[in-house]
Amino acid sequence: MLLLRASRASPAAMMAAAAVVRSKPTWLASIVGLSSSGGRRRKGGRRGKAMPQPQPQPQPQQQKEVKRVVRWKCATGCGACCKLDKGPDFPTPEEIFADHPDDLQLYKSMIGTDGWCTKYDNSTCTCTIYQDQPIFCRLEPKVFEEYFGVPSRPSTFDREACSACVDTIEMVYGEDSAELTNFKHLIRE
Repeated sequence: MLLLRASRASPAAMMAAAAVVRSKPTWLASIVGLSSSGGRRRKGGRRGKAMPQPQPQPQPQQQKEVKRVVRWKCATGCGACCKLDKGPDFPTPEEIFADHPDDLQLYKSMIGTDGWCTKYDNSTCTCTIYQDQPIFCRLEPKVFEEYFGVPSRPSTFDREACSACVDTIEMVYGEDSAELTNFKHLIRE
């Protein structure tokens, strides 16, 4: 009641009323100090005897979010990266090989009439020159750094290589393709 009246009063009157409510008379403070339960008697308890405090319920342990580490691996039988004419959603060869004119000429000479690499065997989904493939065909950290500006830290390379493969596989084979499912399964192992 005192606080309700004080709320309608001036700020100075409100502060004075709050001080009166907060302060305990000295005789009340001495009685409160005698009781271990703070001066209140709990139901079923006796004055002067401490009631057992309820134990806090254990909190369910929060599951720590596990950060998944993705490692790039080449999926056998995919060959999406051998589709050299990738279309307008990807950088042009001139953009990729701006600092490597010799590689640009070699890359362009490898593009077949269907847009696939002339060294790619569609029937076996393999590269016919895999052991001797040009440097730009290799998915390695140093190649990604030199040609695409991706730092060669392993975690950065893995993330960028996986992202590039997913984009390329989706473009070549589609979002619901077996090749994409296979690749996603492979990088999670």
